[in-house]
Amino acid sequence: MFVQKTHVGFNKKVSRGVSSGARVMHTEERPAWKAKNRYGLPPEMDLSWDAFQQSLATRRAPAPVAETAAA
Repeated sequence: MFVQKTHVGFNKKVSRGVSSGARVMHTEERPAWKAKNRYGLPPEMDLSWDAFQQSLATRRAPAPVAETAAA
């Protein structure tokens, strides 16, 4: 996303936000959205099945869960 300035005459400019149209998936929470990441995926990735599969295949291994002995 970027800002595009357009001259509309009489020394006036209009600024608009313009997007590339690319769809992305966010896996970390930010003030603008809620997100979760159980699989160690990158913070932002393309919203496509191929990108998801590739990121899932190269993800970090989850931390081992410590077992507790029953008394």
